[in-house]
Amino acid sequence: MLKRNPITLTAYAFLLLPILIFLLNWIKWFISIPLIVAIIYGFYQVISENEPKDFIRFSLTRKNVVILAIIFGWVALSGVGGLAWQNRWDHMFRNAIFNDLVNYAWPVMDFSLETTRTLVYYFGFWLPSAGLAKLFGNISVGYISLYFWTVFGVILAILLIFNWLKKISIKVVLVFIFFSGLDIISYVGVSYLQQGLSLSQILINLRNWQHLELILEIVNASSNTTLLFWLYNQIVPFWIGFMLILSQRNNKHLIFTFSLLILYSPFPAFSLIPFIIYKMLSNVDFKFKYFSESFVKLFKSAFTISNISGFTLLILVSLFFMSGNAVNTIWFFPLDFGVIRGILIFLTLEFFVFFPFIWPQIQRNFGYWVIFITTVLFSFVVLGKCCDFAWRTSIPLTYFTMLLILRELVELKNMRTVKVFYLIIILSIGAFTPTMEIMRTISKTKHIIRGDIQEPLISDGLSSVFDTNNSLKDLFVGSKDSFFIDNLIKK
Repeated sequence: MLKRNPITLTAYAFLLLPILIFLLNWIKWFISIPLIVAIIYGFYQVISENEPKDFIRFSLTRKNVVILAIIFGWVALSGVGGLAWQNRWDHMFRNAIFNDLVNYAWPVMDFSLETTRTLVYYFGFWLPSAGLAKLFGNISVGYISLYFWTVFGVILAILLIFNWLKKISIKVVLVFIFFSGLDIISYVGVSYLQQGLSLSQILINLRNWQHLELILEIVNASSNTTLLFWLYNQIVPFWIGFMLILSQRNNKHLIFTFSLLILYSPFPAFSLIPFIIYKMLSNVDFKFKYFSESFVKLFKSAFTISNISGFTLLILVSLFFMSGNAVNTIWFFPLDFGVIRGILIFLTLEFFVFFPFIWPQIQRNFGYWVIFITTVLFSFVVLGKCCDFAWRTSIPLTYFTMLLILRELVELKNMRTVKVFYLIIILSIGAFTPTMEIMRTISKTKHIIRGDIQEPLISDGLSSVFDTNNSLKDLFVGSKDSFFIDNLIKK
């Protein structure tokens, strides 16, 4: 008899389906089949585990219909599926990857040049929709499927938050959508003081719905709306996976649950490793004074079929990513005044401003501080040619901070008036960031529909990541000899 909350069960299944598709179609059968069997058995172990009975039940009341309508509208505005204007840069590459997943045989390999090139990217989120497009021979079917798959994932993420808070609330959904750090302050400050823009030019940029979050260049903590509108394939699975990790009360399935993130969100997942280690140690009350006894206890607590299959999956997918050209270069920002000043501004405007509200929750929450320290350290790391490693490894801290604020908002009636007023001011200033993203999409969509702009809603500037005109193809392609490509991939 299954003892799991149906929301939890469905969330695990949502993350598992693309992983099973990947294993079946990318990995040699004598490796993939045993691992798939182990993962399915591990999944059975997870859903057979007892779970507290006080989970929320989501029925179609008037309030819940409003929540669903908000989610459907928000995802439509993100551009996923091409229902609204898409941010040209990121969606151009994501659409190219989706095209390749539909148009090429799996595993995706290009033989047009002397050197065989393999698609190496975190494309797991697209696999079910790309599979449907292949089945029907129509990429439009894939795009529509992708929209509904994304809506389904966002609904699961919101339901998991409701379950964690033990409360269903429209207010929670709105804060989820409009939560952000104070990017507007750093944008105006840097534009005026460093870039020399006049206040009138800054206002013009803001009226044109300027993207705010990359003004510090080396670091940023993107809002949920920004992440959905630009990085939906990474962030929706992360929202789900992080809530499942938080819900783990022991080590029986912790590694398994963590492993489900790797195919979707490798950078945020990598930054969670110290937190996972801390959580495993704290779950068994690990004492270094009694290292041998504690280690045995830790090993026994984590030695399960689900965790073994999860650890194997982590190794396998990591080898897949290591076969890509993008991992060739790792370097670090220098510890000079400019870099340190930028990171301090970033930490102040994105996190410290919220500490007055969440301090009672974090002052003894060592897990939060593990994630905080990891974020600070990774702010100095650059993988490849751009800063997206630091941009993505801040996601867990941003999300965790938002969750703790949501917990405070649920208890808003018990909060002092001054604290409530300050929180409203901070959240309102932060809301500039997601508002810019939403209004830019609405404005561009309106002008395209009216015919003022002669371009499609879908960003179609790149048909394939293998295109010779793609100057960033090394971010998506593996063309070198590697253990994975030589020994593990299906051929």
